[in-house]
Amino acid sequence: MRLSVSWNDSNFLEQKDNIDKIVSYIGEGYFSGHEVHIIRRFSKVNIILVDSKKIRELNSMYRDKDKSTDILSFDIRTGSVLGELYICLEEVIANADYFKSGVNDEILMVLIHGILHLCGHDHSAEMFALQDKIIHNIQHDNKDYFRVGKSGKKIRKNET
Repeated sequence: MRLSVSWNDSNFLEQKDNIDKIVSYIGEGYFSGHEVHIIRRFSKVNIILVDSKKIRELNSMYRDKDKSTDILSFDIRTGSVLGELYICLEEVIANADYFKSGVNDEILMVLIHGILHLCGHDHSAEMFALQDKIIHNIQHDNKDYFRVGKSGKKIRKNET
């Protein structure tokens, strides 16, 4: 699986190296054996980084929710492309601060979360358990770059 990153948000260019490094850690091997077979049929996921205005617009248009969010996933399944992940780093950084986790860990979490949605998973205990397992394995294999912790389903107070 190849993840490609597009930068539509110039506000967080200092995070570019972090994003590229985290993306390089994610590979098909972390998903194998977890009933995520769809990844074998598609070789590419596009990651588009956008600002809070753009993600709010997309969230309103496609989910009828007039608020900003950290990630939106769009299933494409055309040619070699599984789908697209739109990520708002403003929200990711706010979540890292709120949950007292590292920014790198939050970026990893939204990427894995989005990929699981592209693979057909909906929010469920099973999805969050799988998400935690994949994140744990990536963090464990790259301890120097991530805090080793638990992700799970996190909801900020203003979203409940």
